[in-house]
Amino acid sequence: MSVVFCLIAGTMVSYAQSFAQMKAQAKSELKEKASKDARKEAKKKEKEGWKNAPGSLPIAKQLERSMIRQSMEDPETGDLMFFVGEASSKGGVYDAAKRAAIEYARNQIAGQIETNMTEMVKNSLANDQEGGELNVSFAKTIAESRSLISQRLGNAQPMVELYRDLPGGQKEVSVTILMNRKQAENNAKNVIREQLKKESEELAKKLDEKLGW
Repeated sequence: MSVVFCLIAGTMVSYAQSFAQMKAQAKSELKEKASKDARKEAKKKEKEGWKNAPGSLPIAKQLERSMIRQSMEDPETGDLMFFVGEASSKGGVYDAAKRAAIEYARNQIAGQIETNMTEMVKNSLANDQEGGELNVSFAKTIAESRSLISQRLGNAQPMVELYRDLPGGQKEVSVTILMNRKQAENNAKNVIREQLKKESEELAKKLDEKLGW
């Protein structure tokens, strides 16, 4: 019995070590690819006149960090862990242009959430007798709630922040922001619940029950 147990234990340890090695190798390969792609993209952006923001990492390093984050997957679902928003804005004042770019990127993410959640609800209610009515109500509510969803996304610190000088003293600021998918979708669900309750408590309750929110 002890010999069998030792063999099983040894096999489990060996498997764990192999898995850890494979994981480490995959991480190393991902970093290597991201670094290579980032350097290539950085050269392209530099030719287009883009510069790293004062006090920030070099362009290649910012892009590498962003690429690695964008490829991360949720270990439970296999979905990508982050929503990504990319936008730029022009203006005479750097900080104002940056704030506008971040807001555009946040709205972009809110649009992704709207699309994903509308599709999810549609699939969940596909075989439900009341599915048609609930789908229409949900789609209407989430579309009307996009600005609120954007506001509830929380603070958004750019993973990539670049700028370039334009004629007339203008500047163009470009940002890439990432938002944790689970957290963003949970915030969106709370917004939708609140808005649905304003329209109909019964409707909000039905969706809660049928979707398991």
